[in-house]
Amino acid sequence: ETPETMASNIAKFLPYKPSIIGACCGSTPEHIREIIKVIRSYNNS
Repeated sequence: ETPETMASNIAKFLPYKPSIIGACCGSTPEHIREIIKVIRSYNNS
């Protein structure tokens, strides 16, 4: 899964206000950066 795809999938859960979001083996720092971007964007909207 690309970092962008992973972040897009996580974005679908943000309206439910998850308290923990994580990644697993195979995830790279780029995956985490994309997740952070989508969370910040959601919080600023």
